[in-house]
Amino acid sequence: MSKNELKELLKDNIFGDGHKINASALFNIYSFVNVSLEIDKSSLDCYYEIDIDELLSSKMPNEEYEIIKDQGWSIDGDKLKIFLTI
Repeated sequence: MSKNELKELLKDNIFGDGHKINASALFNIYSFVNVSLEIDKSSLDCYYEIDIDELLSSKMPNEEYEIIKDQGWSIDGDKLKIFLTI
């Protein structure tokens, strides 16, 4: 999958919509790429973060990208990371 295809797949997902990820989906993603838990210091919002370049160079099957979409992951403004609020 290319970066443009990923952007197209996630274009309707909005960061901060309050999506929740289940542990098994997170574990499946983590088996292919590093997933970090981050905190926005100004708002104290927590979110998971994945580097898109790492994701696209991984061996993640295309079916997993659909799970990412269904779980509510979205691309941030600079298009370098994927976020999911928790």
